[in-house]
Order: sequence, then C-alpha cells, then structure tokens
Amino acid sequence: MLRCVPDAARVARYLPLGLSAATRDYLRAAIVAGRATSATVRVAGDLRDFPYDRVRDGEFRLRIQAQDVEFA
Repeated sequence: MLRCVPDAARVARYLPLGLSAATRDYLRAAIVAGRATSATVRVAGDLRDFPYDRVRDGEFRLRIQAQDVEFA
C-alpha cells in the first residue's frame, strides 16, 4: 500500500534503500518545502535486485506532481 506524502520535505523517508545514502541525504537536504499533488509508482522486476543495472533487469519509476517546491 502506498501512502501520499503531501509534505515534499519528508519525501526522503520514502525513497528505496537501494538508492545510495548520498542520494537520499542530498534529497533530504535539498527539498525543503512543497507538497505532492499526485504520485504514481511503476515497479517491474524483482525489488531484491534494485537498483537495476540494466533496463532488462527491471524498472522503478516514480512520477510526482508537486506544487510550491523550494530547494535549499
């Protein structure tokens, strides 16, 4: 089950652990305000193999529409 995260500053909490800690830390510091108005997630492939090295291994796509986003 996916939950909507209306506060964009909290988005880093919901990123996959397969992303590097540096990427998650960057996004945590960079996105300071805003709100998500809608979001969709597409997952194809085995999440145990995430992040996928090749396109044929799988896909993780996150599409977010947001408003009033502020970056540090």
